[in-house]
Amino acid sequence: MLTPTETIVRIEEGHRQTRLSPAQKKFNATIKKIDKQKQLLAIWQETIPRYQQLVAEKFTPLRQAFGKHQAEMVHLLDGHHGDKRFTRHQKKKIGHLIRELCAELINAHDWEDLKPVYNKYSEFDFDAEDQEATALAGDFIKSLLEYELGIDMDDEDIDVNSPEKIAAFVQEKLEERERQANDLLQLLELQLAVEQIDQSKINTIAEDRLKYYNKILQGQLEQLMLEVEEIEFMFRQQAGLAPYDALSPKRLLQLLHEDIERLHEEIARVQHDLIAFQDVDRLRGWLKEYRIPVGRGEMMGEVDKLFFGDDLPPFGFR
Repeated sequence: MLTPTETIVRIEEGHRQTRLSPAQKKFNATIKKIDKQKQLLAIWQETIPRYQQLVAEKFTPLRQAFGKHQAEMVHLLDGHHGDKRFTRHQKKKIGHLIRELCAELINAHDWEDLKPVYNKYSEFDFDAEDQEATALAGDFIKSLLEYELGIDMDDEDIDVNSPEKIAAFVQEKLEERERQANDLLQLLELQLAVEQIDQSKINTIAEDRLKYYNKILQGQLEQLMLEVEEIEFMFRQQAGLAPYDALSPKRLLQLLHEDIERLHEEIARVQHDLIAFQDVDRLRGWLKEYRIPVGRGEMMGEVDKLFFGDDLPPFGFR
């Protein structure tokens, strides 16, 4: 684990030196940026185990419970579909809801027993559709990883339906890159020690030597920035955030806590709906107001509003 340097190497202005040269200023500025990046990286490395523990102990069990209630909703709607009290148009709406919920639950939990239910209300076989969609999504994710983080994907095969597996893959690449990388700042400090350069000599390093040090330091800074970017990218994927949304360790934990609380609320909501929709008349009344969305984006939005409410949890149920 990288930690901030205890003593920051820097060039100080002397009594006879009114101003630092551009190279000296760059040296000091780069050292300062490196120390800042090391502090941020250390905070991330401290946060990740806490995040993983919260996910395992609180979020995942709630997500599983919520998914099971959603599956109960699927079977409830499936049972209602053949009821003659529903009109043809209402049955079409029920079939649409069943199909969309099944797709989400199969993708999120790999519940194979829902595939026959999905196929019952779809013109196409789930596995055939999923294979094509997964191939397209895999190409997109691979392109994104290569473009955003410079990770060479080669012929890597990743499960794009699993944010956890994507995160594990990125983490593996990150650790591999970190193992291969040298701590160039430590190398510089060692070199300064070997050369027995004290503070007074640091202040008077020749310009050509200073340019050499600046080149080393810039490489170290870029490596640290890339490592932080890879971690943030990994958790943006898990959080369902846009690639350029700001994400700090503090915000990551805050989002997770909010989603845990929201999951409690959504479980209570779907439990209420499971009781309410057993009454055919109440379900018919709800279906009267419901409309099947036209586009895929609008479609998922309507299903989300029904079963997740207006505030969608970024870590949740997709």
